[in-house]
Amino acid sequence: MGVIEGGGRIPYNEQARRVKEDNAANWITRDPEVKCYMPGVPRATYLPHPFQIIQSENDFFIAYQFAGAVRDIYLEDPGPAQLDSWMGWSAGRWEGDTLVVEVTGLHDGTWLDRAGSHHSYQMKVTERYTLMGPNHIDYEATIEDPLVLTEPFTIKMPIYRRMEPDARIMDFRCVEFVEELMYGEYRRYPLPRD
Repeated sequence: MGVIEGGGRIPYNEQARRVKEDNAANWITRDPEVKCYMPGVPRATYLPHPFQIIQSENDFFIAYQFAGAVRDIYLEDPGPAQLDSWMGWSAGRWEGDTLVVEVTGLHDGTWLDRAGSHHSYQMKVTERYTLMGPNHIDYEATIEDPLVLTEPFTIKMPIYRRMEPDARIMDFRCVEFVEELMYGEYRRYPLPRD
């Protein structure tokens, strides 16, 4: 099972494929999610944690449960990103009933998944949010990255509204769960790593 359109693989160039394979072999110490860093885009959208979309007249705001990550999606183009960040710089526009969001300025330290799929600082993500009904959104993201990809690729999946009466974003600060992994070597008597 996968979310890449056409059931394919990420079209990495040869050097990038080798980096991806090395990342996969060493994911427990390299995956930014394991270290509780913000997940980046589009990964934040398909992590198994809820998020909330808030709309105003001028922009959208997305609050993610994982790592307290947030994004502003500006409907008036704010210009280019002033610096790279974990969640990038998002500019949106309407194409009919579809919200199209172009995300640039993404920090190259995020991954696309737990399999070591990486990107460069030149990655551009074009997201498409199309309402399918009152409780479902068709989500599509096209990833372009001239430094690591031979061609763009697209992922696609439905996003479901949480329907519980008390549904809300909770506080998920995962550092407590990975403290030993991240800082255990600094203990006076480190635990064995076998």
